[in-house]
Amino acid sequence: MDRGIFRTNSGKALIAIFCAGYIGFLSHAAFNRCKVWRDSFSLFGDVVAKYQDSFDAYNNLGNAYRQIGNHTGAIEYYQKAIKVEPGEKIAYNNLGVVYKKVDNFDKAISAFQTAIELDPGFAMAHNNLGNLYAELRRHDEAIRAYQKAIDARPDYEKAYYNLGIAYHNKGNFQEAANYYRKTIKLNPFYLAAYERLSQVYARLGLSGEAEETAAKLKKLSP
Repeated sequence: MDRGIFRTNSGKALIAIFCAGYIGFLSHAAFNRCKVWRDSFSLFGDVVAKYQDSFDAYNNLGNAYRQIGNHTGAIEYYQKAIKVEPGEKIAYNNLGVVYKKVDNFDKAISAFQTAIELDPGFAMAHNNLGNLYAELRRHDEAIRAYQKAIDARPDYEKAYYNLGIAYHNKGNFQEAANYYRKTIKLNPFYLAAYERLSQVYARLGLSGEAEETAAKLKKLSP
């Protein structure tokens, strides 16, 4: 499953970018405060205390709580983010991730579907919804969700791999092999795809292909 989304690629980059913007509208004194913010809780908690309409602060506090396993806190702050910006797909996707973690599957499905309604091309939400359907053994729905993820993002290797697993679980080994091969074509170092491809080749009675794929996996493995 894809993780919840921060609006930047790394915590350090996020803090640096935020500090730069923060300086712009508060004053030079804010610069000194940026130096002492040591983690996401202190950073975004401080912002929320001052600016209660900050979507980014609420969303990223939700991510921080999720990362330490505090699902109640994560849900609370994602919901606050949504209240600030009801049309923001990211918070709905993140909320779905946490609801899945706590086995509240109906609310997770609803959250992912809302994210998709807001942006039908939101590939990550389609993939996350597919993962949830797969966990519930609703394989046909999982397949449709993964296919929509691929339609939205044709180079989405994780969705190809997950689609292979969905077909694998249904016993459609030909289609499973097809999507594992596509995963490997997109990422020749996707080790899990080699492992599963070898398995389906064996189930299809293709012993030579199974052995060859297993050998490639062994060669690539650290």
